[in-house]
Amino acid sequence: MITQSQQTTTTSCTDECCWQSRTRSVPQCFGPWRMSLIYSEENFNVSNVSLCVYLFACSVAAVCIIRISLVLSLAMPQESAEGQQALPLVRSLVSRTPACVVFCNCSPRVVKPIWINFRGEPQPYADIQPYTGRRMTTYVGHPWMFRDAETDDPMVVNNKEMYLPALLENGQVSIANITLPVLTLRDRCLQVVRRLVPREDISQLEIARCLQDDLAQRPSIHADLRRISQRVEQKLLENRGQQNR
Repeated sequence: MITQSQQTTTTSCTDECCWQSRTRSVPQCFGPWRMSLIYSEENFNVSNVSLCVYLFACSVAAVCIIRISLVLSLAMPQESAEGQQALPLVRSLVSRTPACVVFCNCSPRVVKPIWINFRGEPQPYADIQPYTGRRMTTYVGHPWMFRDAETDDPMVVNNKEMYLPALLENGQVSIANITLPVLTLRDRCLQVVRRLVPREDISQLEIARCLQDDLAQRPSIHADLRRISQRVEQKLLENRGQQNR
């Protein structure tokens, strides 16, 4: 015959065994939700099958939410890198069409040919001596400029500031005649004074302040490239305005 105390002990052991079995039935990966799931099963009397279905549905919903979040994050527009500058208008374009040209130095100056690369930066080549020429193989759409090798004064090629190779028929060779530019009397005087007077002594000359400032501004191919780019941009805007009319 089982006494009341033994019955109570037996009941407690049975409840503890059931609690441990339920605890083992819930996976350890649920962490802090493990106890709440056990309590939910105890309070609502959910069967093991229903609990498995419930957990499976929760896991599927979580995976769907993660995938939707990833898709939305990839679909969001990305900001451009800071400090990234647009390429200048005057630059070499990608071209696979070669062009043969002869650079003819028709001036008494030593000329430095300069190729404007794909980033719009000047890249100098070997000097061309006075009254000589050099055969070059370049590409269509690659601009060239020419400077005085000693003073960096701009030269003209075929009476223009810049030479742009073009494709000729039957493989003919283009001729690029490099000559001195036609300057005003004022600009020519500035060139001569720059050669004769050191830069640090310009401020001591008894001339107008505006002339001193002009003498202090040395020739610069970068400044010329910026000026040409602005002129090209202005021309493009004018053409676009005429098309919109």
